[in-house]
Amino acid sequence: MSNFIRQIKRFIAQIRGRYPSPIPTGLSEFNVWADSIIDTYPLPTAHRDSIHFTLATLIINLGPTTSDMPKYHFVRSFRAACAKQVAGQVFQDIKTRQREEEASRKAAEEAAIVVSSEITP
Repeated sequence: MSNFIRQIKRFIAQIRGRYPSPIPTGLSEFNVWADSIIDTYPLPTAHRDSIHFTLATLIINLGPTTSDMPKYHFVRSFRAACAKQVAGQVFQDIKTRQREEEASRKAAEEAAIVVSSEITP
């Protein structure tokens, strides 16, 4: 029964998170606010420091007159940041693989040139 009540409370918190609320202005307030986001929404990572770091970065990037913002805005921004980080890693992996293929191709060409120059009189 307590699990059912917890799910209802989480659902209500998710609905509340769609409406603007004040962004935190103190450290303890920030921790409570960030933890409420972590407890309410499924996020791509469970590492609290990473989540707090990203949420702090998102707050820093808000406009100078923004004082209220829905918590769900931060959840969506967090998910987008994670997706961009993965996409950046995919780019790096592909570029690394391309460099390795290019290097092995050049080495094979150089080896073929050396072998052909030794064969011809």
